[in-house]
Amino acid sequence: GQMAGYPDLSLPVARRGFHSLQIEVKRIGGRVSPAQFCVLDMLREYGNQALVCYGAGEAIKALEFYLAEGR
Repeated sequence: GQMAGYPDLSLPVARRGFHSLQIEVKRIGGRVSPAQFCVLDMLREYGNQALVCYGAGEAIKALEFYLAEGR
């Protein structure tokens, strides 16, 4: 049980100037709810990278980029 609107994936690892990576995964053509927009904005305000990825492939690319060297 996470709070309403909280992203699907959370990686609590500091990289690239962010405290963590948060990803809301949507199917291609899916929509982000108002609660999800609010939570993503809040997470960004606190120094996290918070993304919406459409499909697993996009989420995997975001994770790989976030974890790649170049911190």
